[in-house]
Amino acid sequence: PSCFAEMLATLRAENFDNGRLSIARVAGAGAHHRISSAQVAEMLDLFSFDNQRLECAKLGVEWVRDPNNLHLLYRKFTFDAHKRELTQAIEARIRKQ
Repeated sequence: PSCFAEMLATLRAENFDNGRLSIARVAGAGAHHRISSAQVAEMLDLFSFDNQRLECAKLGVEWVRDPNNLHLLYRKFTFDAHKRELTQAIEARIRKQ
């Protein structure tokens, strides 16, 4: 299995969002610029609550190799406030480039 598949399996095995977020922080740091926006979106599906999902999305914005596809993450959120925070994270990433 790929490193990403192994990371997803580890996230799935964790019972709580806070634990998933901690694992994502550690695993994602090593995945810097190696995963796609679609893969981050797939990770977000594993979170039960929007707050932790948003935190993971903000981390993922920094990890992706294809920032032009970050729009895929918006589908994972219902509330405008979360979408606004995601927009701020994406804009910060763009400014860094």
